[in-house]
Amino acid sequence: MRLNPRAPKINPHSGNFNTGTSTVNTPTLTITQDIVLNITVSQNARYLAFDEWVVSPDANQTSVAATPTSQSLSVVNNATVASRPIIGLFDNGSNFGGVTNNDGLLQFSDTTVANGTSFTIKAGSYTFASSVNFNPALNGTTFTGNVFLVAPAGTRLSDFTTVPEPSAALLSLLGAGFLLLRRKR
Repeated sequence: MRLNPRAPKINPHSGNFNTGTSTVNTPTLTITQDIVLNITVSQNARYLAFDEWVVSPDANQTSVAATPTSQSLSVVNNATVASRPIIGLFDNGSNFGGVTNNDGLLQFSDTTVANGTSFTIKAGSYTFASSVNFNPALNGTTFTGNVFLVAPAGTRLSDFTTVPEPSAALLSLLGAGFLLLRRKR
């Protein structure tokens, strides 16, 4: 089933992270909708964690570097717009702090966040190098679960934020359209 490309989702791969093959020759992470996180702990943020992204983690934690290295994540930190250089993408975590083996991680340059504020990661597409060690179970997947911010030591810095499931959003729009159509008749 093909998902509606306008529906909100995080699409961790448009290609194969093991071989580097895709329609654009580089694996791509696409965030199709802004992600707004409510900060619960004041500290430096370094990772966006994809909660339970990996159903079956492999034996190794593998990271792939942002390629080109000049890519930046556009963020709004407590109403201030900023750019954070992207460092890499990890296929699965390593059980540190609030991160488990099943969590994928997008690493960016540290930024300080404050309790009670919001942190928004703007929609965008980012490309990465390939690695034969990257967990092959993630190739071609779409992530629609919870995300959260993580400090360098693994402390969870935000509430879980759910990335809306595209099919649920589409169904609710179809349902609303059906009710309007029925009301007209």
